[in-house]
Amino acid sequence: MKDNLDLHISCKINTFDERKNGFNSTESFKACKLLEKVGVDSLQLTRPLSPLYFTNKVSGEDELIDYTSKLIDSVDIPVIVGGGFNDMIHMNELLNSTNIEFMSMYRPFVAKEDFLNNWKINGEGKSKCLKCNNCYRTKTSTCYHY
Repeated sequence: MKDNLDLHISCKINTFDERKNGFNSTESFKACKLLEKVGVDSLQLTRPLSPLYFTNKVSGEDELIDYTSKLIDSVDIPVIVGGGFNDMIHMNELLNSTNIEFMSMYRPFVAKEDFLNNWKINGEGKSKCLKCNNCYRTKTSTCYHY
């Protein structure tokens, strides 16, 4: 990839896909290693069908964190974890108690655009995001609760 493009290439990949005859976490892990080999600059990990998980309040966060930690120890590129994080105290705990250095977010900013600024100033807080996925399902990325 890098021989043909002068860009930062980040690939977003699920830890598994939960589809009939789909790939499992072992295959996903192998795919991540292959992506590193062909030259991606970073990997972003998420849960499959995350809107469904968030809507049903099923997190699977422990599995995602374990998978991410193992992958970080196995590759030499940055690994970014996503997965519905919206509580600064919880995020700080993960950053300070695991080898995870990078997290991605989307929904918290739609519900509360000053989310990171509050974190910087106060060191804690929680986004107003209810993980309802109204912002995810529309083209306008609008939070309909606030």
